[in-house]
Amino acid sequence: MPMEGLMVKRITNKIPKPLAYAIVLFLIVVLTFVIEFFGFNFKSIRYGLKDTTFTNFTVKNNSIEVKLKKTTYIGKVQIYGLSEENKIIHYSFEVTTVSSYGKENKKGYNDILYPELKTGVTSVGEYGNKIKIDVPKEYVDCIKAVKIKNSFTPNKYRMCFIFSVLVMLAMIILCKDILRKRIELFFVVSGFLIGVSLIYSTGATPFTWDEETHFKAVYENAYGDLVDNTSAVVKYEEKVGIPAYNTLEEKNLVDQYMNANDKKVISRTNKAVATNYTAVAYIPQILGAKIARALHLSFSNMLMLIKFMNLIVYLVVMVIAIKMTKVCKYALVCIALMPTSILQASSITYDGFVLCFVSLGVVLLINEIISDEEKINTKLLVAGMVAITVGSLSKMVYAPLVMLALFIPNRKFSSKKSVIWFKLGILAVCGWMLTTFVLPTIASMISPDVTATVDIRGGDTNSGSQIGNIIGQPFNYAKELLSSIFSFENFGISAETRDPYTIGNLMLMNYGGTVVGPDKFAYVIMALIMILICKNKEEKPLNVKTKLGVWGLIFIIVVLIWTAMYLAFTPVGQKAIVGVQARYYLPILWLAIVAAYNGKLCINVTKTGYARLLTGIMTFITAYGLLAVLIVQKLA
Repeated sequence: MPMEGLMVKRITNKIPKPLAYAIVLFLIVVLTFVIEFFGFNFKSIRYGLKDTTFTNFTVKNNSIEVKLKKTTYIGKVQIYGLSEENKIIHYSFEVTTVSSYGKENKKGYNDILYPELKTGVTSVGEYGNKIKIDVPKEYVDCIKAVKIKNSFTPNKYRMCFIFSVLVMLAMIILCKDILRKRIELFFVVSGFLIGVSLIYSTGATPFTWDEETHFKAVYENAYGDLVDNTSAVVKYEEKVGIPAYNTLEEKNLVDQYMNANDKKVISRTNKAVATNYTAVAYIPQILGAKIARALHLSFSNMLMLIKFMNLIVYLVVMVIAIKMTKVCKYALVCIALMPTSILQASSITYDGFVLCFVSLGVVLLINEIISDEEKINTKLLVAGMVAITVGSLSKMVYAPLVMLALFIPNRKFSSKKSVIWFKLGILAVCGWMLTTFVLPTIASMISPDVTATVDIRGGDTNSGSQIGNIIGQPFNYAKELLSSIFSFENFGISAETRDPYTIGNLMLMNYGGTVVGPDKFAYVIMALIMILICKNKEEKPLNVKTKLGVWGLIFIIVVLIWTAMYLAFTPVGQKAIVGVQARYYLPILWLAIVAAYNGKLCINVTKTGYARLLTGIMTFITAYGLLAVLIVQKLA
């Protein structure tokens, strides 16, 4: 090493780590501002561009023409107007663009003018000399002004994204000890930054799967028997009357609109959502709603607090699971950081709660299976079973995972009799949990006084009738079930509309249907899974007998997932099973990787190199997902 390099290393080694981290963090903050100011707002700063408003424009053949005195950079086009009937106005406009060579072209855009916002903003980012706006004839006179927005406008959501990615990259480059020995710290920092970026950016609009349904359960359980409903609450629960947005300005206006509609209670109704064991997963979010109402927070801030409480629980439980796991630790980190996982943890839903607690329980039971200790660690065994039970209360299909305890080696028991009693007890616990899932639907068939369960999102569903179909035609159902499970073509929510994505992308890179990773990312995911399976030989694999049992248990879970969707989501009489989504496999994905690991395939790379490779891939996947959702799709 050159003398200069040795001197730099000696100097840096003398700097206390907390101070070094503070310096790096300061530099990241500075770099974030530099990228936002001089990367995304360079033209506004360099040329001192300002906003220009036009109120006197030409109306010709039901088109509004705005002619510019010279070729001008057009960052965004903002249109002001309101119809007399307060109706939505769909409009399009055409920008006559001018290339650097002086050639003119025409580029079209479409947007919507919502009466609630009284304005619409569209990103353009082109040099042009004319704007032609086409509006339905009856609404031409409703357009009051057109603004070209070019002023310096920092995007706080984009800055959150830039900061998060830079921190992850800095940890990969500078924190090799953390990557090798304390990978859970990389997870908690990255997960917190990504999750907060999502929470901060998604706003007062239902963003992901059935978020309005979960919000209703959380909000009503935050009250007693009587629930105070504001206009914003009703709009959110019914997912109606909320304007869509596709720019930073519109997003802020939507938040302001929802906050304004949360000022006054418009109705007080009886709680429609029952409080039972399935609400356990909502407890952190219910607490967030209670705190928000007690502090009189705005509607958008209440939503953020609810989501934040969900995220904190997810991070804490997952950190414990990652720290305690003795095999495939990096695999659990990757699964926990995947876009779909973090989205579920940062949304109003119970899926993140289910994933983290089930994962913790599975980790503790797998640890007991592979442990070389002569006796069972009773405390950790019970903790593992309790974690799976708590995680499964909202989705009982994962309850059979407690049967992992059946694979604990017999040598850890004092006698054969104790082995038998232990395994019978495990089966009894699992059976008791599953009865909470099956018995209500069977009762709906037997007793006319019991109402059959139906899908609350609508549709001709009836779980009691579906169980009757299974009992009446078991072979036909088994054939359809196996055919559906092993098709692997899609996990669409309807038989007619199929999702044109691979299972890996739908499972791991799915932002609630807003953006799904393109097919080319399937190769990245395949490479990632192969790297996770091909571990260093220092980790102990499961024996063949246990592997077969684990794969059998995984298959049971898969069957229960599909059967649950057949009972609750598939319309009566429909042959194809609908409603199954790839993300339902997330709680058993780590277990599948553990079962696939054989200890023979390995990658000839240092532990630091291995950790950097995996975390680098995860940073790339995460950066793509956040960029696509937060910037391109919503906040361009």
